[in-house]
Amino acid sequence: MKKVLVLMSTYNGEKYLEEQLNSILNQKNVSINILVRDDGSQDKTIDILNLFKKEGKLDWYSGNNLKPARSFLDLVKTSKKYDYYAFSDQDDYWEENKIERAINQLEQSNSKNGKLYLSCLKVVDSNLNLMYKSFIPKNITLKNEMIKNYATGCTMVFDDNLKKIINCSRGKYVAMHDSFIYRLALIHHSYVYVDQESYICYRQHGSNVLGMTNGFINTWKRRWKHFIHSECIASKTAIELINNENIHLSSEDYEFLNLLANYKKNLSYKRKLLNMKIFDRNEKMTNILFKIKLIFNRV
Repeated sequence: MKKVLVLMSTYNGEKYLEEQLNSILNQKNVSINILVRDDGSQDKTIDILNLFKKEGKLDWYSGNNLKPARSFLDLVKTSKKYDYYAFSDQDDYWEENKIERAINQLEQSNSKNGKLYLSCLKVVDSNLNLMYKSFIPKNITLKNEMIKNYATGCTMVFDDNLKKIINCSRGKYVAMHDSFIYRLALIHHSYVYVDQESYICYRQHGSNVLGMTNGFINTWKRRWKHFIHSECIASKTAIELINNENIHLSSEDYEFLNLLANYKKNLSYKRKLLNMKIFDRNEKMTNILFKIKLIFNRV
């Protein structure tokens, strides 16, 4: 039976935390351990964690408020060696075969470059009623993932080889831990399994730190907000990856990342990106928005 360490970051999660912890502990055919990092909760989250710890069901520690990305990466760094690691949010609900399904897929590969599983989501309301199911395209490349994040951290399961890559590659700028890890896996040619099925209920409610929206109007409201308040995540990430001496890029990956990193000060680089086909025709609007952001230096 494989040993799995579930890594959870909590922040004022008292409402759904106990239900989520129980769903993790109810995973079948795997040996589950839980390590929690609290990111500065001020509600009853700590009381719940202490109760579960007293019963021998988890370990936890606290620290300064780092926000989700840094908090999860700190968990990766702090964790001891296990067969596999999985990220968990504090407010979702896992079906009992979520981890078993992931491990069964990852065990099909003997890759020494790391193994990563991620899946689609059953997006639910606060009472776990299904709202819709997310979709992840097949054959995602580094180019796709640099522009649009397809990975959701709470679906990720990865092995110790990928954990070592993550810990050696941490940089100063990391927008989100899930996209950062997915990009590392693509760069290092790790074995990646993208599951079109879902074994997790991804809860949406009024107090989500991060979440998803659905529907045409909500989707475009979110995209417009990101456009107006753009942090130029893609170009900043490209600079970080290029300058990280622990990340060994292929010539093709370096060429693309160099275009992203320097397009603002080199017009020919911007032209190359504008003429480049990054997304297929099923994501036509994503491609249009990317080009608009390029023109206004917001990538």
